[in-house]
Amino acid sequence: MRACTSAASFACLLAVFLGAPLGAPLGALAAPPTEQPAFSWTGVTVGLDVGYAWAQASGHDCNWARTICPAYSTGADGIVGGAYAAFNWQVDHIVLGIEGDIEGSAVAGTSTFSTPSASYLFGHAVDQSWQASLRARLGYAFDRTLVYVTGGVAYADVFNDVWRLGKSFHSYSETRPGWTVGAGVEQALSDHFTARLEYRYTGFDSSENSVGTNSTLLQDLNQQAVRMGIGYKF
Repeated sequence: MRACTSAASFACLLAVFLGAPLGAPLGALAAPPTEQPAFSWTGVTVGLDVGYAWAQASGHDCNWARTICPAYSTGADGIVGGAYAAFNWQVDHIVLGIEGDIEGSAVAGTSTFSTPSASYLFGHAVDQSWQASLRARLGYAFDRTLVYVTGGVAYADVFNDVWRLGKSFHSYSETRPGWTVGAGVEQALSDHFTARLEYRYTGFDSSENSVGTNSTLLQDLNQQAVRMGIGYKF
């Protein structure tokens, strides 16, 4: 191989350093970097999530004639967590999807209230044991980062207990339907693993249930929740 002279060009010195032939074209000294394919969100993702929820149960405890209806408002909070599954379809930067989840819930709370005709306190307790949803998702993908909104139907098992003088007066459990909306961000950690952070508001349908033999409990229930999740994309 011919040695570089003092008048040799920088390309000559670089060629010697890299071990390339001196006669090789300058463009052959360094190959252009290979462009990595863009990440696609299309596919099925399953995962686990955990979060914290705040709920508010409010309404009236009415007598049989509904002439006396003292109001109550019970705050509840607790951990929620479970599993989810989603199918996403990406077109350019737009990601469309459908997702379902089911969670165990430790959201619970109690409150006290009084009636005009009684000198003692009544009490109310609310407890959610599980909840689920089926939702659509609409997102915008910045390669491996997905920002999305979501909304659909929701269900929860809700337990109510009305008590007075420290003893349970009447209790019942029911599955409450409702609706849920929210937004979140999901990040692809690799080609298969994703992580997400999501906020959702859920409003359940109003309910009306007989309490004992002479009163009716009217109730509205809503919930806010923040969740984190880890998923595997197939």
